[in-house]
Amino acid sequence: MVISPCNSNYNVYMSHNKNFLDDINKIAGTAFSSAIQAKDSLMDFIKQHIDSLMTSKDLVSREEFEALKEVVMHGQKKKVNTADTNSKKPKSK
Repeated sequence: MVISPCNSNYNVYMSHNKNFLDDINKIAGTAFSSAIQAKDSLMDFIKQHIDSLMTSKDLVSREEFEALKEVVMHGQKKKVNTADTNSKKPKSK
């Protein structure tokens, strides 16, 4: 059977087809929204777990590491400068 615009079943067919596509659209939208929520929940869980591990292992943040690195480098430069100054002083006899 051929369904054409002239056929009386055409309007019924198109109505069912439109409803079917609307239903598929709603399902896909819901699935996409659920997938985004699941991803966000998983990311939050992973972040909390990593933070917990870092805290339990006494790890430091990048900012704390960089600040300590600056202090150490400054101390090494000061030590080198002091050593250079002491080596350049004439030794007293």
